[in-house]
Amino acid sequence: MKADKIFISILILIGLGLSAVIYFPRATGSGSRVEVRINGTAVTSYPLSSDRTETISCPDGGSNTLEIIDGAARMKEADCPDNVCVGMHRISKPGETIVCLPHKLVLAIVQAESDAGSPGPDASSSRPDAGSSGSNGNFSVPDAITGR
Repeated sequence: MKADKIFISILILIGLGLSAVIYFPRATGSGSRVEVRINGTAVTSYPLSSDRTETISCPDGGSNTLEIIDGAARMKEADCPDNVCVGMHRISKPGETIVCLPHKLVLAIVQAESDAGSPGPDASSSRPDAGSSGSNGNFSVPDAITGR
């Protein structure tokens, strides 16, 4: 009888441990980045390790403001009609996303493959498909990406 209770207790502890691994994925590391996708195409990404605010100009003429503070990203402002994306929680773990459907924009946390091979904070200036970045952080999406 006592052995059964010990066995059940051990099974419960193992279950709790597995649940923690599943529901609490690895913590944000120095290689975590927020990737900006418009119309399903990755446009640019920014490290979560440095605080910044970026205005993202969308192909439909709208704009969203991304804010990264203390290793987490959020949609600070958007000129879309519903502003659902602005009300979404801050994201910081790989796999988490914020979506702005009217602008077809997705913010996704990704884990960099390696810090040595990952692009710097202004990856948009070194990628031919990433648009042009101005000194104030605004960028626009070139026609080659949007197909327009």
